Amino acid sequence: MTALKIEASDWIRSPVNAGIARKAVEAARRALVSEDRDASPREIVFWLLREAAQTERAMKGPGPRGHVSCMPEVYHTIRENFATELAMVADKIAYPPKVRVIVTASAASRYLEVTKWLRFVRGKTLERGKNALWMMANNYPPFVISRQTGYAEGAPQRGAKFRLLGQIVERLEKEEIFD
Repeated sequence: MTALKIEASDWIRSPVNAGIARKAVEAARRALVSEDRDASPREIVFWLLREAAQTERAMKGPGPRGHVSCMPEVYHTIRENFATELAMVADKIAYPPKVRVIVTASAASRYLEVTKWLRFVRGKTLERGKNALWMMANNYPPFVISRQTGYAEGAPQRGAKFRLLGQIVERLEKEEIFD
């Protein structure tokens, strides 16, 4: 009896999950319809890439987290929290609430599906295009994208984004994901 060897990157090689992809596209359409116009497939794919980037940031990775992990967690009692809030109210100090985004199962499955779509990007410099698209989805400033990928700021980055999203949309249309 032979054991199956499963690599960490096997999920990338798996085919497009049409059910999850269609649900993700419909969720993106509903979110973009609020702008009173129909969204193009490129806009839908980029919106889903942005959502995947947000989901990735919300997921806490295992292992060290830089200098923050060197410090122990500070736990406060309910009384300490209440006293702090009373002092803040008395001093008229308003801090923004610390909200930790909890990743839902549907968001995690969309994240896995959408990141697989980056493999549809093709060309001479695959990694350059994928990195540029992922950095744009993560809202990196144009000068950082320019330094990391070589696409100059402005029109070259917009053109690359349009072309790369077009490659993904073309493949998804072959898979009949868009209606």
